[in-house]
Amino acid sequence: MSRDPKYVKNTQLSLSPTPLFPTLTRFIQESGLADKAKGNLAAKIPRILGQGMTKAVGMSEPPADIERKMEAASLELTPGMALPPSARDEISAAASEVAQLKADLSSEEGKRRLATAALGKIRQPGGIKGGKFYAGRLILTAEHNGLEWKWSITPHYPIIRRIPPDADYIARAFDQAQVDIQKLTLPADMFENRLLLAWNMARHFSTTDDVLVTDVMRMFKIAVQEDKFWQAPQRQFFKNLPEAAFVVNLMNWRIRPNSNVSTFEFVPATVDKALRSNAQVFFMPMNNEGTEVRPMIYLRKLS
Repeated sequence: MSRDPKYVKNTQLSLSPTPLFPTLTRFIQESGLADKAKGNLAAKIPRILGQGMTKAVGMSEPPADIERKMEAASLELTPGMALPPSARDEISAAASEVAQLKADLSSEEGKRRLATAALGKIRQPGGIKGGKFYAGRLILTAEHNGLEWKWSITPHYPIIRRIPPDADYIARAFDQAQVDIQKLTLPADMFENRLLLAWNMARHFSTTDDVLVTDVMRMFKIAVQEDKFWQAPQRQFFKNLPEAAFVVNLMNWRIRPNSNVSTFEFVPATVDKALRSNAQVFFMPMNNEGTEVRPMIYLRKLS
């Protein structure tokens, strides 16, 4: 896909801190503010300086330039601590850029431009299908008025979330999500074994053989724990997995030859149940990209 120069230009990835705020940085260092700061300010200062990690969940990159500017724009110092005029100018410039970005992303067209720029950096088939942005088997979705983005299996099961509105970061998050999917994917026969275990655990707490798929998905996180956890069930040995792990393996299992998919039957949810605010439905991917889903309610064991 084509890149939008507006977003490519203004959202460059910085793997090492760039001097976005030279005067403000010098003031923070010389005043010892980083050491004196407490609470929210203590978390904000390192990010302004480009230290630590992005807020994106599932990534270990340093904060994006736009994240640093957002933090600087909302900087509030303790009473009596005066900033140099040039530092105030740097903050004002950051605030103006953040305000412009928020205005741009408040429209669907603005979100489309950023998504298109990000997809243009990804070396996988992608585009828009069913009104959803996708690349490979992942869906790209804007949240919080486009100020955060996520890559997910179908629109419902995130792999990487809270990605800053930065085309390069969104593209890098896709690469990380691909790595994560590979790590989460089990051999089909192993998944089938863990699925059976997860179903039996969920059935134990169900009053009928109609077991909620969402309960099986929760139990799957336990069923796939490594031997270390089963030998000594302790919190430190428990590996927390996203719900997407179940979906990734389910999709892989259903398309593999010789998988005994007839062991289970997915029961579709009625329209009434699917539309409830507290609906406990599982959204089954119906195409390779995950842009189409069908709500399922129960998982029945047939044999």
